[in-house]
Amino acid sequence: MNKKVLCFAGLAIVIAVTLVTIFPVMGIAAGPESSVGPAPPILDNIPPAWSQKLPAAKRFELVLDNYGVLDKETGLVWQKRPGNRTFNWVNGLAQCSVTNNGGRAGWHLPTVAQLGSLIDKSVDTSSKLPEGHPFMNVKIGGEGYEYLTASTHPQDPSCCVWSVDFATGDFWGMPRDQERYIWCVRGGQTYDAY
Repeated sequence: MNKKVLCFAGLAIVIAVTLVTIFPVMGIAAGPESSVGPAPPILDNIPPAWSQKLPAAKRFELVLDNYGVLDKETGLVWQKRPGNRTFNWVNGLAQCSVTNNGGRAGWHLPTVAQLGSLIDKSVDTSSKLPEGHPFMNVKIGGEGYEYLTASTHPQDPSCCVWSVDFATGDFWGMPRDQERYIWCVRGGQTYDAY
């Protein structure tokens, strides 16, 4: 046999062995006698993507022993029940950092984009959260009922931060020392963009 034929035969054997080894690991049946099932679903086969628009029934899933809510549109995990206390910006950042919900740490004050992702202005109720959401204890309406974000306001970052109002769905700039509610999140970026 010449060297080219031996080389191609060896390559064919390496490819065949690789395919037989890899397909079962990937959950792909190698043939009718294969007993390997499909890979388990991840997030109900809906990967987080900010381009999706899901109804609340498919968008939110209770996690962390029902202390957290997974948002399948963004991949973020929110506190199911935000706290009852108000904080200034510095103390709000610190409080979220030491929060432990459902036996898990790693929480932070959300950015304005993250908190704003929960706004749904198409709803005709006093709350601009998506209809059918699973959240509890969210403060709605009235001055002082906004939620702080980790994002400083671009017009005056040394003074002001963004807040989100779930009664109107609006974003407001406010001084860092004013107290507002906090709603901690897990996952995603935590840095200040300004």
